[in-house]
Amino acid sequence: MTLTEHLIQIILAMDLPKTLVGQNPTLSGTDALAIRDGMLHADDPYPGIVIDLASQEHEKDLLERGGLVHASVNIRCISFSKTEAWALRSAVAFDGQTPHDAGRTKGLDGYANVSGRLIAGIGLRTENVSSVDSVDGEDRDIWIVESTYNVDYWEQ
Repeated sequence: MTLTEHLIQIILAMDLPKTLVGQNPTLSGTDALAIRDGMLHADDPYPGIVIDLASQEHEKDLLERGGLVHASVNIRCISFSKTEAWALRSAVAFDGQTPHDAGRTKGLDGYANVSGRLIAGIGLRTENVSSVDSVDGEDRDIWIVESTYNVDYWEQ
């Protein structure tokens, strides 16, 4: 399983993002949810989540074997509404819990998979809000909230 596939699985395990994303009527189950690696499908309705692996750096252990990998991952929350795109971004980062709460156990920001030992830690690094003109000729913008996360994971 790739890192982006694993992050999609983490998001699918959350409650709030699943209720906010669009559902593709031509697909079933979790495949119908507009949470994709790289780009949305042409028939995916908004809002949607797109995950891209921007970069990764391998850190070798003392015996020059595989070890920890430092990755930068971009997660774009896309919608026709700026408010909805931001709500989806918050759902992914915090899954309905309060940011900076020491007891927070949900969301990507601060996530660590201690028992599975795949993900050592995830932290929100930067965010950018932008809009683009819709390509369907309608008078509406597409809003994108792009969050960049630092992800440390163990090489398998």
